[in-house]
Amino acid sequence: MDISQLGEFGLIHRIAEHLKTPAAGLVKGIGDDAAVFEGPPGWEIVITCDAQVEGVHFLPESMAPEQIGRKAAAINISDIAAMGAQPTFMLVSLGMPKTTPVSFVDGLYQGFKQECDRFGASIIGGNMAHCPERIFIDITLLGQVEKGRALYRSNAKPGDLAAVSGPLGDSAAGLSLLLAPEVRVDEKVRASVLKAHFTPNPRVDLGRALSASGLITAALDVSDGAAQDLGHICEESKLGAVLWAEKVPLSQACKEVGKAAGKNPWEFAMFGGEDYELLFTFSEENQPAVQKVLTKAGFSMTIIGRMEEGDPKVRILAADGSAWNPKSTGWTHF
Repeated sequence: MDISQLGEFGLIHRIAEHLKTPAAGLVKGIGDDAAVFEGPPGWEIVITCDAQVEGVHFLPESMAPEQIGRKAAAINISDIAAMGAQPTFMLVSLGMPKTTPVSFVDGLYQGFKQECDRFGASIIGGNMAHCPERIFIDITLLGQVEKGRALYRSNAKPGDLAAVSGPLGDSAAGLSLLLAPEVRVDEKVRASVLKAHFTPNPRVDLGRALSASGLITAALDVSDGAAQDLGHICEESKLGAVLWAEKVPLSQACKEVGKAAGKNPWEFAMFGGEDYELLFTFSEENQPAVQKVLTKAGFSMTIIGRMEEGDPKVRILAADGSAWNPKSTGWTHF
């Protein structure tokens, strides 16, 4: 059996079985957007890592080096945001062919720094190595959160509502245009969805507000698609969930790309991934209070589902209440 047969998440579970022995100071290990361990008095340290591989995660011919750097940093910052934490320190490891222009590396680090500066994080080190075939970017990011305030995937309760912080599907719509340049859309539409794909916006301020509220039972960022990411909450919380397809918010640009490309735009939203909005759960009785928290923080939310007793999987319902069983499942590496 090779890793393609096991699949990305099967491989993660297999690795987790080898790492069950708790480390000193570890508060939360494998299973969430980031790990958590004890830090200074009153704080816990959050740490995550993410790799970006040329040809898999980014196309150098379609993106400027600064955009690649910003996106690589933003993806890690979004994981920290999903935990309700503040990003602090970043380590960057690069693998590159010997022929990589110095100007590319300069642009890459300009992008890293631009994104870190937005959220008060600092690049403190890393590593470089020769990689003859393609560019490889591996980032480790640390953050911190008040003790006991980290947002996990594992605390959702039956009956909790599931909400997202903004429209989904724009990034996948942007990627679809990159992969099918013959599809014609209005230039403003194209610019909007490409911006979403190239320069995602981590929701650090929202994550901090949700953490401080004490009202959120589970949270993560939408990186694999709403359906699969809600499924991660199901798995960690040992619950099922219903996802109301017609409630998933879409931008007008996403709808227009779907129409032009002959694709269902809701599939962009539910299975495309790389939106980096936050998906979070809370008790129905706390809905007004959660809404006040979001309004005060300058954000909005859309309720798209509900947690329920049952097998840890997501039931997707169409507008007429019938089960929707699309072929897509969400992003997976293997």
